[in-house]
Amino acid sequence: MKLSERDKYWRKQVENWKVSGLTMRAWCKANDISEKNLSRWKRKIAIEAGGTQEIQKAPDGWCEVKTKPAKQILPSGIKLEINEQISIELNRGFDHTLLREVVEALTR
Repeated sequence: MKLSERDKYWRKQVENWKVSGLTMRAWCKANDISEKNLSRWKRKIAIEAGGTQEIQKAPDGWCEVKTKPAKQILPSGIKLEINEQISIELNRGFDHTLLREVVEALTR
């Protein structure tokens, strides 16, 4: 997917705000950026990354924001096939001891 110039601009603004250490309001004011637009783009980027946000406003106007992390896709590992009868799939981080025990049991 090719990003439009507008997408690139707002993604850069969101990144600049995140690394600034300032509140969104303070950063937007200092950079003459619409807080509403920055918030909208922050939410859009989070959703595209697979995360979601739950926002609940308290009576005093403050918001608690809980972000759910995006699901991680584990990189694939390898698939072992023995005599077209036995197939073992191993993902990264597999239990080496368990594999050794399985191979020993199969070769007995």
